[in-house]
Amino acid sequence: MAEEQKNLEEDISPLTEQQKKYLGVLKDKVGNEKYSEIKTKVLGGFDYSSVQDGSKVIEELKKELNISSKPEKLKPSIDDYIAFEQLLEEAHKRFEKLSIKTEVMVKGDLDGKKLEELLNSGFVVKAVVKTEKGIYTAYGDATPENTTKIVKDALLRMAETRAVARALRFATGIGKTLKEELVESEKDEK
Repeated sequence: MAEEQKNLEEDISPLTEQQKKYLGVLKDKVGNEKYSEIKTKVLGGFDYSSVQDGSKVIEELKKELNISSKPEKLKPSIDDYIAFEQLLEEAHKRFEKLSIKTEVMVKGDLDGKKLEELLNSGFVVKAVVKTEKGIYTAYGDATPENTTKIVKDALLRMAETRAVARALRFATGIGKTLKEELVESEKDEK
């Protein structure tokens, strides 16, 4: 099983991340056997050697499934997000020196009408993450409108979590959105 996974990863390595995701969706729709048949037909039994090869196989799979030429919008999967716990753990693994400081912002600290409006209905928190590689600053906000019903009584904690998570993502280079930041309508789509 591990060998099959390794071969699959090597097979699709020249493709873009978007192509890999799209191929995965299409492959699930047609099944492994039909996918292999189409890939062999298009590539003559060879593995992917370029982005163009991926595009050719995608086009054939779309024909098989009667999908129009317009790219199908892929809904984000839960794998496109990261939990706060995982993000914090990853930061501790990557950095020998790591400190996190937060500060609740008050009206006098902020410039701009929008930030003032946020403070009228919720909280804004500033987080500073220091590592041996640099200092990373981010802000997080939480209002009843941009959080779930469950969190409405914990807006300050959510604002702090968001601020820390953003600063940690800057520091680690992880671009995934925090799972805890999703509002109910987005979670319902998952």
